[in-house]
This record gives sequence, C-alpha cells and structure tokens, in this order.
Amino acid sequence: MFQGSLYTTTVEEAAKSAPNLVIDKVIDALAPSGYESQRMVFHYPDTHANLSALISKTPRSTIQTLMFFTAYSSLVPYIAGSSVRYTKLPATTCAA
Repeated sequence: MFQGSLYTTTVEEAAKSAPNLVIDKVIDALAPSGYESQRMVFHYPDTHANLSALISKTPRSTIQTLMFFTAYSSLVPYIAGSSVRYTKLPATTCAA
C-alpha cells in the first residue's frame, strides 16, 4: 500500500520545482516522438526539490564519479570473468 505524498502536476511545474533533475528533458528523451505530456504523477515533490538543491551544491566531478561507479557495480557481475570474486560492498551513509 502506498503511504506517501502523491501529487499530480504538469511536467513544466515539476521541472520548475526541481530544476537540476531536468525532468522535462528526461521525459522528452525517453518518450516516443510526437508525444506531448500534459500531466504527471509526482511522488514526494519535496524530496525531488531537496535532491535538486543537493545536486546544485555537489561538484560535477563527484556526480560523474558516482554515476560511473553505479554503472560499473551494476555491470561487473555480467562482465567479470569467473576467476574474479565479486563482493558487493555495503551501502554507507554520508553526512550532508
């Protein structure tokens, strides 16, 4: 059962509330050509706005490194040879 904040909005309004997430560009890139979105369900709008603010304060190189290692850790079980022992590291928390 869903127990959170559920908000219906336009893509433009969602993009304005969290500009660094570029929601509008992501939807445009992933949607079929000619698709025009009118409304969308936006879960936890405050969280998206907070994440957008955090991204704006984080150096680009840090975000790129995180994305690289996230992609790498997702793919390594499929591309590593059988002699490579893969151990998933536990998630850690960081202080904001």
